[in-house]
Amino acid sequence: MLRVCGPTRRSVGGTLVRLGLSATLCVAALSLTGCGGDPPSAAPTTGVGAPSDPVSSTAAAAGDVAPTTAKPATPHNQIDITFASSMIPHNVQVLATTQIATSRAVQPQVKALAGKLSAAQVPQIETMSAWLANWGQPVPGGGTAANGSAGITQADLMKLSTAAPSGFDALWLTTMIKHQQASLVLAQNELKGGTSVEAKALAKKLVTEQQAQITTMKGLLAKADPKATAKATADPAAKAAARAAGKTPAATKA
Repeated sequence: MLRVCGPTRRSVGGTLVRLGLSATLCVAALSLTGCGGDPPSAAPTTGVGAPSDPVSSTAAAAGDVAPTTAKPATPHNQIDITFASSMIPHNVQVLATTQIATSRAVQPQVKALAGKLSAAQVPQIETMSAWLANWGQPVPGGGTAANGSAGITQADLMKLSTAAPSGFDALWLTTMIKHQQASLVLAQNELKGGTSVEAKALAKKLVTEQQAQITTMKGLLAKADPKATAKATADPAAKAAARAAGKTPAATKA
């Protein structure tokens, strides 16, 4: 389990980025998996960081950034800003689900995939946080998505935390396929309209990696629950994401 208690600071591209992600992850794990320990005492009582939201009880700290130099903003546009601002909460949600999966998954391959996904999120969040700071934009904290959206909701996390072991792998894989399909839409939009060289490079990398991850997850899902594979492919959000990415799921073809 990825746990480092206390905020971290790292200089990325000349900007000192202070991340409360480690505390966020501790809270997510403690709230959902009973890892023990006390949550931070100064959590907000309303808004994104409210204690009722297990992902983001301290995620607002992820938005603390301070420039170390008066470095000129690199070329960018609103699409680049939207990409980075949307991907950061997405990545924090992935971290919350992977913390649960690394301790609860039954298939060794599912645990290994969760660990791989978890390790990739924080470097990406640090990088995108530095971009936003350089561009003079606020850095978002993490938070669960609204019900009915393609993101990870609080209800999703609660289902994962309480699912029976026999059904956990299929539930986690189904949830993550939907989530990664939504991420593909963000990356494809960045590639189509962004102007930041760095952001477009990351988006291209994400498209390649996440398409491969989705293929892997569908294969694992077929082992865990063949019926769930067809459901995940037929999900309306997955269809929309696939169309945006220029691919049509096989199950949706006439």
